[in-house]
Amino acid sequence: MEQDIQPDTDQPHPSAAPGAGQSSSLRENRQRVDSGVALMGNVGGDFTFLNIGAWNDEATEQFLTPRLREGPYPADEVRGRLYGFVEPPSYTRCRKAFDSRIVLLRARPGTGGTTAAFALLAERHGQGGVTGLDAMADLSVWRPKAGRGYLLQGLPAASARSLGDVRLQGLAEALHGAGAHLIVTMAHDTWLPPDANRWEEVHAAPEPHGVAEKRLRLMAAEGRLDASQLDAALKHLASREFTDYLSRHSLPGDAVDLADGLQQSAETTASTAAVLADLLTGRGRRPICARSGPAQCRRGFLDGGRRVAPRTGPHGDRAVRRDHAPSAR
Repeated sequence: MEQDIQPDTDQPHPSAAPGAGQSSSLRENRQRVDSGVALMGNVGGDFTFLNIGAWNDEATEQFLTPRLREGPYPADEVRGRLYGFVEPPSYTRCRKAFDSRIVLLRARPGTGGTTAAFALLAERHGQGGVTGLDAMADLSVWRPKAGRGYLLQGLPAASARSLGDVRLQGLAEALHGAGAHLIVTMAHDTWLPPDANRWEEVHAAPEPHGVAEKRLRLMAAEGRLDASQLDAALKHLASREFTDYLSRHSLPGDAVDLADGLQQSAETTASTAAVLADLLTGRGRRPICARSGPAQCRRGFLDGGRRVAPRTGPHGDRAVRRDHAPSAR
């Protein structure tokens, strides 16, 4: 790995006490990288850089928000995740099941299962009351420390096999005592003990037309579309061409991409035919890692050739950063 890193000369020496020099933000602490990786901040654990094959993307100064976190999620991050959220068909059922304090949520990749989990937790504990758990946490012995909403994303198969009804009941009692709730997301085909069925719910994706329409209406409310532009965008959304597109590309992320394309068309006077062409060719769609779950992201990094996963955090929370490349956003 070849590097040409030029760190700031006024940075504290590595032997300095922990936290020294952290009063300034990372945006003021810059390192220049022509090739390789520059990492700023404390690292508690391993740092792995894999470079498999050629990588031609240019360096960028873009800051990416971690998609997974062990520790409290900032309220503004949760608010951003819930922007334009549309309740899926399974939401009412999950909300009722949440009275038992635990929901084991099965979801297919990219269908919005994690977003629905954030919405359920925020309903009970507010947007600032959500805490992420390590996916490798042993739920048979883990207990809540506060009256918050806890989220474990991507339950491993080995952990799932140990979650029988007796253990889940004990955990539910501990959550009730602390005034807390827990959602565990898992792959749709994850095996669980048969007696855990009463804790399970299956997520169903929201209707894509509703997702696109709500996003367009939010854009209008924010002043990004005027009334005439909104009317035109909604007419295009209801047209046969875009209805056919959403029938074949029905994930929430596909609907978001379509709405963003219609909004850009209104701003730039680009034709809706060009918007549809971009969507069909992939130029107007976000990369898979921006639209799918942790398992798909992990596979994407191995295929793409790079994975950077430092465990950092000024408050002790291990933020897992998955960066597929500058183009991943």
